[in-house]
Amino acid sequence: MRSYVLVFSAMLLVLGIAGCSSVNNSSAMMQQREDLLLLREDVTQLYGRVEGVEIEYQRLQNEINSIQTAVSQTKNQNAAVKQRLDKLEGRTQKLNAERIKDQQKIVDKLSIKIADMFNESGRQGARNTEGYEHIVQEGETLSAIAAAYKVKASVIVEANNLKNADFVKKGQKLFIPK
Repeated sequence: MRSYVLVFSAMLLVLGIAGCSSVNNSSAMMQQREDLLLLREDVTQLYGRVEGVEIEYQRLQNEINSIQTAVSQTKNQNAAVKQRLDKLEGRTQKLNAERIKDQQKIVDKLSIKIADMFNESGRQGARNTEGYEHIVQEGETLSAIAAAYKVKASVIVEANNLKNADFVKKGQKLFIPK
C-alpha cells in the first residue's frame, strides 16, 4: 500500500514539474505548485492513515491472540476441574458404599444384642402356660425377637395372625409360643 502512495506522489511530482516547464504563465505555475503541495499534503495524510490502520490491525491481532490464549487456558482449567470432580464423585460413591456396609454391620450387631437382651428379659417376663408375652420396643424386628426367644419368626407370625412379617410396631403385644 505504501509503495502505491509513493509511486502516485512521484508521478504527481513529475507531472507538476513537466507542467511547470511548459507553462509560461507564472500564475498558472503558482496554481500548479499549490495543487502539488495540496496533493503532497493529501498523500502525507493518507500515508499517516495507512500507518494508523496498520498499527490498529497489529493491536487487534495481538488482542485476538491474547483472547485465544485465554480461551485455551480456560479449556485446560475446565478439563482439570472436571477430572477432579470425577475423582471426587468416585471417592464419594466408594465412601457411600462403605457407609452402607458399616450401617448394616451395626444393625446386625445391635439386633444380636437386642435379641440377647430380650432373651434374658423374656425369661423373666410374664409367662403364659403355652409361651411368653412380649411388648415390641422401638427398633426391634420380628427376626430379632424370634432369635431372642429361640423360635422361628414364622411361628410368631402364625401365633399372632400377623399379615406382614416385616412390620411390627412399638408397643405391640406379641405372644411367643414355647
